[in-house]
Amino acid sequence: MDAPMNTKIRLMYPGPHEKVEDAIILAGEITDRQIATIQQNLISTSGGELIAHQVGLPTLSEKTSAMRKFPVPGDHAYSVLPDWITQPELDINLHTQDSPTTTMTVDDLVARIEAVGQNGWDVKAEEARLNLDPLGLSGLRMNTRIELEYHTASDRKSATVILPGAITQEQADAIEQGMFDGFQVIAPQVGLPSLATNLFDEQGRSANSHDHVLTSLSDWLTSSPLAESLHTTDAPTLYLPIEDLAKRIQNIGRDGWDFAAEEDRLDIPADDYESPSM
Repeated sequence: MDAPMNTKIRLMYPGPHEKVEDAIILAGEITDRQIATIQQNLISTSGGELIAHQVGLPTLSEKTSAMRKFPVPGDHAYSVLPDWITQPELDINLHTQDSPTTTMTVDDLVARIEAVGQNGWDVKAEEARLNLDPLGLSGLRMNTRIELEYHTASDRKSATVILPGAITQEQADAIEQGMFDGFQVIAPQVGLPSLATNLFDEQGRSANSHDHVLTSLSDWLTSSPLAESLHTTDAPTLYLPIEDLAKRIQNIGRDGWDFAAEEDRLDIPADDYESPSM
């Protein structure tokens, strides 16, 4: 007789000087609907962040603090579910026949995340529980502000994301060299949120002949910006280190963007594609 199917949940704590990873096995086979419910109720629907302790998951940051004997500037209240980082198609496979490692079932976890997500994650309470100085997240560590913009002849949507780490001039230049036309990307292909998808959801519509696949990084519109102009002490809003973003864009390069794949994802007929104009 085959063993019952269970669910493997990977956890990660991106600390200021180290990254801690773990996994737990929950009883029960997670469904696509439950995957979507989790994604919709995380702190960031494209970054995978949550406060583990508030839903009964292990707090990996406590392991790093225990090893160091105390928190350090940059420690924070967030954990990350890596499989939920930018998963627009919800095509992840979390099933396993391994035995559960906790008494919590997958149904329990989904219900807890949904309940907390609807009522609001309590960051301040978790910072107090971990004895964290809030300045460790927002006042002492420099991060990077990225302005995103999606626009067509009839619609426009913009967003600001804060990425962990202070961008260097070398990284800013590498991003320019790798982007299509020097300032545009296909956002999901490098882990950035899809403003086109967000716009369609907000307007309750499908893609039309004016829509396209490109997102602009506004600060690169005319040339590579000064790295210092993008620095901020605001807390990260998306777990995508600026170093990783720069590498992803550089690896794809100006001629490597997969337009056809994104047109298919957005359901834009190839014949209807219109290149955005500034």
